[in-house]
Amino acid sequence: MCSGIRTRKVRDSRTMAGMRRIPKPSPTESPLLFEVDPQPLEEALTALGGIPLVVQAFRSLGLPGSVRQHVAIKERERGYDEATFVESFVILNAAGGECVDDFAHLRSDVGLAELVGHELPSPEAARKFLNAFHEEEKIEEAQQRRLPDTGCGSDNEKYIGRWVWNKTERRPQRKWGRL
Repeated sequence: MCSGIRTRKVRDSRTMAGMRRIPKPSPTESPLLFEVDPQPLEEALTALGGIPLVVQAFRSLGLPGSVRQHVAIKERERGYDEATFVESFVILNAAGGECVDDFAHLRSDVGLAELVGHELPSPEAARKFLNAFHEEEKIEEAQQRRLPDTGCGSDNEKYIGRWVWNKTERRPQRKWGRL
């Protein structure tokens, strides 16, 4: 009686010796699928290729026009306009810059300047632009207009909040401390 199970005869090792497997070459032994051109490129390259998407969003939202309408700091027509400065600060933020001095690094990236359509300001020019917003009389005026019952008294001005990672709850948490 046949149970439906079939077996095959295993070949003798003497017969297998003549049927050696041909080793398959490793992909690491193959040549690369591109060639390196010894001539330098005429184009400028950048490692910050995603920044133009941020700039496109900035411009698509009409923010340059809004800045032009609401921000009037410059007294002369020389240099960058206010919208270019604000866009440059957005670029600095998107590129991971932590201070105004990081503009020096971004300024040296010719490819980035070509992609966004303008050179970025120097750290000195950016600092001067920010300092133009500092007017003592406007600060005093804003402090006088502030509602007294907001809970932002002089004692609270000495505290600063920062985000820390809560390891036990595995989430960000606001932590307060003194300046």
